[in-house]
Amino acid sequence: MARRVLGAYDWVTSKGGGDSDNSLSRYRPNPLQQKIIAAVEGALARLPSVEKEIVERYFYQGQTIREISESLQCAVGSVERRRQNAIRKLRNYLSPFVEEYFGIKVRDFARCLICDSPFRFEIENLILHKPAKENWKRVLRSLREDYNLEVKAPQTIVSHIKFHLEEDNHG
Repeated sequence: MARRVLGAYDWVTSKGGGDSDNSLSRYRPNPLQQKIIAAVEGALARLPSVEKEIVERYFYQGQTIREISESLQCAVGSVERRRQNAIRKLRNYLSPFVEEYFGIKVRDFARCLICDSPFRFEIENLILHKPAKENWKRVLRSLREDYNLEVKAPQTIVSHIKFHLEEDNHG
């Protein structure tokens, strides 16, 4: 059974099943609400298509993770992971807006050392040109010595490649 969830904007702007006297049918978002809607739509547009579809089905259409996994023909865990990744990305995309309009500093749950570095382009170039058969020791040493970036484990680099480089190239 699908969860019954309706987006707030859809609920507020709905016609109420055709009832022309329904006060909600005359509702128009105020300027701040229009900015919120635009910010959310813009953030959703930045997501990879599969993540966007999962978010829309889960939050706007009220489908369960199981229903989404069956229709996409993939594992429940995969859908849940993609939904969580999408939420993390949306939080990051929307945090400047939230801080500007509401004065709320969104806690950064997982800051990326590489993304935050002023040498991001150079570091990514170093990572992308590492020979496939070479281990990460040379790259880790270069990050420490050349860019003053203390990366403790190769997993940080692998995660950056998976969640940031691929996102930027395919999102």
